[in-house]
Amino acid sequence: MTSIQIAQIRTATRAEGPGKRLALWTQGCSLKCHGCFNPHLWMSDKSKERAVSEVITQIEMQLATEPDIEGLSFLGGEPFNQAGALAEIGHYFRGLGYSLTTFTGFTYESLLSQSKLNHDFRKLLSVTDLLIDGPFIENRLDRARPWLGSTNQKYRFLTGRYSMKDIDSSADSIEITVDESGGVLINGWASLEQVKSLTDGLMVE
Repeated sequence: MTSIQIAQIRTATRAEGPGKRLALWTQGCSLKCHGCFNPHLWMSDKSKERAVSEVITQIEMQLATEPDIEGLSFLGGEPFNQAGALAEIGHYFRGLGYSLTTFTGFTYESLLSQSKLNHDFRKLLSVTDLLIDGPFIENRLDRARPWLGSTNQKYRFLTGRYSMKDIDSSADSIEITVDESGGVLINGWASLEQVKSLTDGLMVE
């Protein structure tokens, strides 16, 4: 049975790709870019490991509450560190008509090269409509383009589902959610200084 380490699933966001999306953050990252927005997701955590079938069922239930969601976004952590499991999830929901955006710290060229030997990389690329690729480089911050952290990162349109017209009409944003217990979830893009100013005195998850 295939399993995957999941850090967080957010049912509805407009800050992690085109349109309104369900976002899934994986736990664990082999790249560990300096200045990363999610350093708490670097380390593998067996306590967050779940069966892919269970994750698919949860996502189906969550999507049923948000009928206007157009797709899923995979973030991390590093999605390609768990490419096989995400490819299964992506394949299932692409079959239901949802689009798929995958964020990665690897470059597209590196993924293509590695995919010659790594079947799981090929499978995840094959179900991805929009790939946002490249390592985060702290001294090359990108304030102009939505969803990107640094100027070296690129939009890769792997199918005809999206194009630059879908990017140009989107605005970069930060979303803040406070749950019933008072925990705070921040997603989108912000500098570490902005996060600190937003969350001073709050319990952040």
